[in-house]
Amino acid sequence: MPNAIHRALPPLRHRVSSRQRVSPLWDAGEVHESETGAQRARPRALLRDRPLLFVIQGPLLGSVFAVEGADILIGRGSHAEVIIADEAVSREHARLSLRNGHAFIEDQGSQGGTFLNGLPISGRTRVRDGDQIGLGHSSLIKFSLVDSLEEQAMLTLFELTLRDPLTRAYNRRYFDRRLLEEFSFARRQVSPLALLIIDIDYFKRVNDSFGHPIGDLVLQLVASAIQRVMRPEDVLARYGGEEFVVIARHTSLSNASVLGERIRRHVAGLSVPLLGEAIHVTVSVGVAALSEETDYSSREELVAAVDAAMYAAKGAGRNRVCTAVPVG
Repeated sequence: MPNAIHRALPPLRHRVSSRQRVSPLWDAGEVHESETGAQRARPRALLRDRPLLFVIQGPLLGSVFAVEGADILIGRGSHAEVIIADEAVSREHARLSLRNGHAFIEDQGSQGGTFLNGLPISGRTRVRDGDQIGLGHSSLIKFSLVDSLEEQAMLTLFELTLRDPLTRAYNRRYFDRRLLEEFSFARRQVSPLALLIIDIDYFKRVNDSFGHPIGDLVLQLVASAIQRVMRPEDVLARYGGEEFVVIARHTSLSNASVLGERIRRHVAGLSVPLLGEAIHVTVSVGVAALSEETDYSSREELVAAVDAAMYAAKGAGRNRVCTAVPVG
């Protein structure tokens, strides 16, 4: 199925397209003699053939979607290629079609209606560079055509807004959106999806005893330790003050438990040097997974299950891994 990508499977600029790639901005093969006899490259016109969708109003304000494929379903549902987490948006709200270099938008029987530059559309309607697509009464998306350098810059800037500045892990905003997409993907593909919550034990004592700068250093070291044992395709995000989450695609509950134990051991081996002493930290890890055997009807149920598993690890004495009780 064609898809639209706005997420960062680190890094965010990971698109691979079968389309013809953009020509260089300067054609070094075309030179001419100037009045001084110097050879100079002749500039070539920019090729703006990369469609981007910018959310300029609504709950996902600031989001950037790089569009791939010929038919893109936009909606709130888990099977949409561009997921707009807005209650005013229908599950199957509108469809964006790309045909012979032209773009068209068509409403899919949505409850709130689809609008182009403020006017309701009826049937398939042409979309041009700079047009604004309204989804219901709250979300507004701008359709833009950019060149390859602009695309790379905009996606990079968008990724920077999704990082926690202290640990460089992804932030809560990105986690919420990414989990929605990964949960939807796992449902469509009937593929396992694991979620881990890692909570630093007695973190408040660290801040109270040694100060917030040392607490910040502990957060950075723990994030780095988790990152070292993850696969490149896994996602690490800072979930709360001293909590981290890992999204692991194609990972069963048993394999996620193994990953959780590796994370626990690596963090337990950390040593934060101080004058005359060292701080040793531990973590409590909760693990849950969506699979054919352990089914969750929504991502909220999956988060609740892994959160309960993490608190079970806390209650059992900390510095351990607990798995969620299977459901379904």
